[in-house]
Amino acid sequence: MDLLSHDEILKLRAAVISARLTESRAALLTGVDSSVVTGPQTAATPGDQVPRNLDPLNAVGSLSNGSVPLAVRLSNAVASVSLQ
Repeated sequence: MDLLSHDEILKLRAAVISARLTESRAALLTGVDSSVVTGPQTAATPGDQVPRNLDPLNAVGSLSNGSVPLAVRLSNAVASVSLQ
């Protein structure tokens, strides 16, 4: 079950673009369990890449170890914005 709605994912996309985090995929996935990180997925634009990165994490929900990959990724994004 998805954690966020499609509209919420689109709002996150807008926030990521606004914060200029579209080129930071590897940094934003730091600490996310490698079993849920997909290989490079190429989209036509960096902005189009964002939902491709968020959707799989959103669909996973919680892992058996209790971690929530989407929450880790979003925490990394907040930390990145705080450093700007």
